[in-house]
Amino acid sequence: TVLNETDDVLILACDGLWDVCSDQEAVDLVRSIDSNPTHASEMLLEHALSNESMDNITTMVLRLPTLP
Repeated sequence: TVLNETDDVLILACDGLWDVCSDQEAVDLVRSIDSNPTHASEMLLEHALSNESMDNITTMVLRLPTLP
């Protein structure tokens, strides 16, 4: 996937998240909370657990800098 200037977040996660969450749903969740990437990652973890993910869950959120 090629990133461009409109991309503001990169979510790396294992299938424990993606089994219960679409790409767009994850982006929407991350964008709806504060800009702290650690907090965003924890929210994705909690979302996967609350949706009864039965797999291992690992998440990492990277906020991308705004390009001029």
